[in-house]
Amino acid sequence: MHEINGMLSLFKPIGLDEMDNVQLMNRVDSKYVLSVGRISELLTRMDGEYRVLEINNYRNLPYTTTYLDTFE
Repeated sequence: MHEINGMLSLFKPIGLDEMDNVQLMNRVDSKYVLSVGRISELLTRMDGEYRVLEINNYRNLPYTTTYLDTFE
């Protein structure tokens, strides 16, 4: 994970205050399962094209998704 955190530091950050100005209503989320080794490759290809959300100097934030068919 340390390598991923280092790679995330290469991206330009975006804060929650700036997110208010970003149009997110017309988006499609695609989720993929990757090995840790492939994540590094993917982040390398994305550099310069995307920004990373940064909150309180953290970029590798926990994220939880609940789907309609998720058991609680």
